[in-house]
Amino acid sequence: MAENLVGNLFGVDIHLPLKRSEVRDLIVARDNFIKNLMEQKNLNEMQASLDASDMLIDFCTQLSDEDYVLADLHLIGS
Repeated sequence: MAENLVGNLFGVDIHLPLKRSEVRDLIVARDNFIKNLMEQKNLNEMQASLDASDMLIDFCTQLSDEDYVLADLHLIGS
């Protein structure tokens, strides 16, 4: 199956089907994003984490139904 770039989140390009390496990179990038928000905007960890979660939700709501199916099928097959 060909890779399909669906977007970029926390500086990580996200393709479908999902790759484990992208998921790992996304976890690290999210943690770094939270740390940077805490330093730059003087937020506590909960506030920064909520901001990061909002970005993730926004990203997910922009995915098409087909993208969701591809992501689910790949995660089930992993």
